[in-house]
Amino acid sequence: MAYPKVVLYHSVVADDSPADSFAGKHPTREQLAAHLDYLKSRYRFVSAKEFVALYEGRSRASGARPPCLLTFDDGHAGLLANALPVLEAHRVPCVIFVVAGTLGEGPAPWYISADYLVRAAEGRTIQYRGRAFDCTSVPGAATLKAAFKRRYVKLTSGDEREAALEELAHAVGKRPPDLADLPEDMAFLRPEQVKALSRHELIAIGSHGLTHKNLSTLSAEEQERELGRSAEILAALTGVERMMVSYPDSSHNATTRELASRYYQFGFAVELHASRRDRFAYPRTCLGRMSVKGLKYWLSWRRRYVFSHLRRLLGRG
Repeated sequence: MAYPKVVLYHSVVADDSPADSFAGKHPTREQLAAHLDYLKSRYRFVSAKEFVALYEGRSRASGARPPCLLTFDDGHAGLLANALPVLEAHRVPCVIFVVAGTLGEGPAPWYISADYLVRAAEGRTIQYRGRAFDCTSVPGAATLKAAFKRRYVKLTSGDEREAALEELAHAVGKRPPDLADLPEDMAFLRPEQVKALSRHELIAIGSHGLTHKNLSTLSAEEQERELGRSAEILAALTGVERMMVSYPDSSHNATTRELASRYYQFGFAVELHASRRDRFAYPRTCLGRMSVKGLKYWLSWRRRYVFSHLRRLLGRG
């Protein structure tokens, strides 16, 4: 069969957003519109329901352009102002994968806490774990976040993870944020917004786990809580019992995929961590802030099958 293409964004930011270590990862509203114009010239966008029907052979691709599913991870509130009007203007359906634990109160997820703390460090040189990070530049700030993330994802206990985040916060001189502390561009969708979006003709809601933990590093019991509890919370809001799931950081293993099959109808990873033959590890191409020229390269077979593997071999990807 001709497998549908799946593309992934995280957030979409306002056109005047600075290209700092957080916003610089995400396309602006204007860039998203340009991306969709180009993608529509090459693909036919399909809804979540049509994607599953195509995969299961209950529907066949029509027309000269191959099918494509558009997805967004994390469920940032900025999608309402910066993505939804563009999607409506282009009549493009999508799936928004929500971190269910962000729908209440309390601390922000670890990865957005890191973005928040690194933004607070910008303009200064930060001493972190015996190394100086020059955060007066965006690349320097991004290097600080990368150093923290490399350490954090290897930790296995909750106490170790909490201590690691506190260590970064101490180095920056600012407390890790609660959800209510997040600035507008880092904020997450609220329950009433998720409920309303689930009823929008172009939108399907999916799960991105409970707290955005790297699932393959967790025990089977912890993974089941991340996947099962998220499905329960989102089903109560949307009325959809078996939705799609995307794995945070594409982190999954055989246990993850088996558990996902109990609670969800489809599971997504990203390239090099996935197989189109596995409906619980389907690959997506991750896109971000880039020109249409950059988009063309990122979608090219050379980047996917040559340069990505070469970077892996060199330890750079």
